[in-house]
Amino acid sequence: LSYGFLLANQSIGIDDENIDFYYKYNGMVATGRWGSWLLYKIVNTYAYLPVWRESIAILVLIAAAILFVSLYEYVSETALDSFLSTSVICLMTSYPLVARMFVYIGGCVETAVCIFLATLSYYVYIFPFKNKYIKYAGVLALQILGLSLIETTAVYFCVEICVFGFANKKEKRWRALIFQPIGLLGLSIVCSKILGRLVAACLSGYGFGYSDYALSWFMRWNEIKSPSDYYTMLRIFLTNFKYYAQKYFSHKLFLAACAVWLMIVIFKVVKKEYTKALLALGVIVASFSLFIISANGYLPLRAYISNFIAVTGIALISFPFLMQWRYKGKWSGKYLVWILVFFALFYNTKEANEFYQIDYKRYLRDVDVARNVNYDLQKTLGKVKPDKAVVFLGVPEQYGDINTEDEVCLFTMYKDNETGGSIRIHRFFGMLGYEYPTVIGKPVDTYVDYGNFLKSEHIQEAIKNASDMPVYPEDGYIREFDEIIVIKLGVTN
Repeated sequence: LSYGFLLANQSIGIDDENIDFYYKYNGMVATGRWGSWLLYKIVNTYAYLPVWRESIAILVLIAAAILFVSLYEYVSETALDSFLSTSVICLMTSYPLVARMFVYIGGCVETAVCIFLATLSYYVYIFPFKNKYIKYAGVLALQILGLSLIETTAVYFCVEICVFGFANKKEKRWRALIFQPIGLLGLSIVCSKILGRLVAACLSGYGFGYSDYALSWFMRWNEIKSPSDYYTMLRIFLTNFKYYAQKYFSHKLFLAACAVWLMIVIFKVVKKEYTKALLALGVIVASFSLFIISANGYLPLRAYISNFIAVTGIALISFPFLMQWRYKGKWSGKYLVWILVFFALFYNTKEANEFYQIDYKRYLRDVDVARNVNYDLQKTLGKVKPDKAVVFLGVPEQYGDINTEDEVCLFTMYKDNETGGSIRIHRFFGMLGYEYPTVIGKPVDTYVDYGNFLKSEHIQEAIKNASDMPVYPEDGYIREFDEIIVIKLGVTN
């Protein structure tokens, strides 16, 4: 129900214009997501209304949730009744919808498919094939495909290994349940990166460049130079996670699930069931693995799209016990489970709805600035389109609810433009139909070296000439010079 707002009110975010740029001009290959690029080339989902794209993503999520619960029943040798199955599937499906990845263009279908592929690959792994090499090949194929869409497929699979391994009653099989799937996942990552480089190399033969850094899946380990850098990374992570845990119920729910998993670890160690303790601890570690793999403390909103598996795992473990609970022979544990599930779904729905409405308000505000600027530019020049390079400087003063700018995913398109790095603004204007020449002398649909771009003589000239100019929306914030047109949106550095 909360998703209805997004279906009816599509917006363009600061990552949307980037993803749109990547898809249209092959830049998605440079991020390591060559599978997404191929999918776009084969089936262009942007040619259809967003309601179909979002609906397909939700249906795939439901299918993944059903498969997940079925696998849990199989490995745990426990049959859940329809009430418990429905409760767990609803909880599992609602949690990813809160994730900010689903707001981005192209993020919803790919994320849903990756969750499904990660679960399906585990199903193929435990399915009794006559030829084990066919089974391994199937697992590799599914994981490579998932990794080529979004790299968090690896996180989904790792958390699932731990949850399913914990549920398995045949502890003698724990080595096969852990080491072989992890080995297959590692091989899948290597193969996916090699295939990605081959695709990028083929494209580069046609004049398209790519960066090795981007193909490393936004890892930042090359920036870690000293022990203090590790401390800085940890501090950023804790600060960001604390902020989101205080603000969002979904984060609180995840932390509560982690606390329960930790208690299970202690309980299993006391009972000397070390395999179970290891797997319970693995759920926590795997849920946070994206931060470790990427050495990036700025990922709490994106990373927790995998946390729902840890939450779902606790629900699957605890619900059967709660169902057996009785209070004075009248109150049944079934009512308690119903209340807990409804409460979780209600708050997840509330968060999703609030986020989408805030994002849409941000989008309307950005569009309002773009339309005003385009109108004033045409009035100033006396023609529809400028024939000189346009340089945007500064950030417009925020208006309305400034608290909506607290999160990276809600940053306005004009954010971080103090030094004139306005490529994003050019792309945003272009998506709205306002095409302006850039200082690089070519459209922004090509690979851009941001370092050299910011050193452009035109950028430096614009900063110098705009020192005495008023800022948007005051009269005179647009001025034409010999070779450039300067649009001063706000104060510059």
